[in-house]
Amino acid sequence: MKGWSLRRVLLGITGILLAVLAYLMLGSLPPRQRIMASIFILTVFLWITEIIPIFVTAVLSAFLCALLLGQGATLFGAQPLPASLFFNPFANTVIVLMFGGFVLARVFSRNYLDEEFCDFILARLGNKPQVVLLGIMGITAVMSMWMSNTATTAIMVATVLPAVRGLRPGSNLAKALMLGIPFAANIGGIATPIGTPPNAIALGLLAERGYTVSFFTWMIAGFPLMVVVLLITFGLTWAMFKTTVTEFSLKVSREHPTANRGIVYTTFFATVLLWLTDALHHIPSAVVALVPMLVFSVAGLFSKEDLRLIAWDILLLIGGGLALGAGIKETGLADTIVQYAVPSGFPKFGVIALFSFFIALIATFMSNTAAATIVLPIAVSLSGQSPMMMMITVAICTSYGMALPISTPPNAIAYGSEMIQSKDMFRLGALVSIVAVIVTVAWQALLFLVFPGLAVTS
Repeated sequence: MKGWSLRRVLLGITGILLAVLAYLMLGSLPPRQRIMASIFILTVFLWITEIIPIFVTAVLSAFLCALLLGQGATLFGAQPLPASLFFNPFANTVIVLMFGGFVLARVFSRNYLDEEFCDFILARLGNKPQVVLLGIMGITAVMSMWMSNTATTAIMVATVLPAVRGLRPGSNLAKALMLGIPFAANIGGIATPIGTPPNAIALGLLAERGYTVSFFTWMIAGFPLMVVVLLITFGLTWAMFKTTVTEFSLKVSREHPTANRGIVYTTFFATVLLWLTDALHHIPSAVVALVPMLVFSVAGLFSKEDLRLIAWDILLLIGGGLALGAGIKETGLADTIVQYAVPSGFPKFGVIALFSFFIALIATFMSNTAAATIVLPIAVSLSGQSPMMMMITVAICTSYGMALPISTPPNAIAYGSEMIQSKDMFRLGALVSIVAVIVTVAWQALLFLVFPGLAVTS
């Protein structure tokens, strides 16, 4: 079997056996729920082992749900569910919203406007090391609010690395800069719905339950929190890697094409303004998200080649996660999980805190998006009367799984610079993760206490 090692074959067989074993051991549950539990366990196993690409696993889970819970359910003595239930999530409005964000990021990158923004700010940071570090982390976080965290980190590392290499080997300032960039990229994504895929998965699962979270509402919850967590991360980074360097400056010499700057910036700011004012004009965020593609296509700035380069694997992964959530809900497995997983009288903030720490932990060892697709469908089932508080909090905490080089692509990029060691990343990353989860749970509790209307069905 070309391309398949013995290890991958054995892991694949193990995953199937675990799914079958789960079906047999859950004999007290209705057939639909036993099937769904088996599919869920197989999906989680494949996401953890990554013996096939994680987006393929997402599609496989939707396929198995449609097959075994559709007409195939009759073989298990259960009433079939419509196959459309598991395919509609791939056209969910949050998929369209993320698509629009990807188009914006692609055109920005193709016209070097991301580098232009980065260089414009960097040239004005002065030469005080702590100001430079804070400025670099701030730029990285703002850029990752709107574009891929990975692309943002790649740009920032490529910009800063030449100057960092001029520092002495093992320099604390070099470590602080090379850790500050990926951590800021991970944190920046929490501020907007399009900042990171777990945010979109949370929105999709909420929408399936009749809750609508506007772009502006998410930013009320996410942006101030992002600023606070970023400042805390800066403080911890500076304290952990104290430096004796008194002056450090960055020289930027890149040239940027300017021909398309006007139309790209105008479209970007118009789109963001429409996203933030949807309460006034009532145009859904997903509809607004199509504006950049239409404008850029007509202007000749977005071609079919650009369309092929969109991160379709991420969109398929989000769709598969939403399909998995739909299956857990419609089969009644969600109600069963609630019945057995949460003790009677257990405080809701305790449940939220538990899931927040749990998702940050598993996201440390696997893809943040895969972690979100596993945990969020269960979390929403346990949210009781506060699904928005639970989902927004837990989705945000997914981004805090960043203590290892393998935790996120930004971490891997920074580690690849060979300016930091894994123990440096773990020491700071673990501390940041714990503090960030505590701050996030407390902030969300305060926010929903002050604005209880945020948790009302739309």
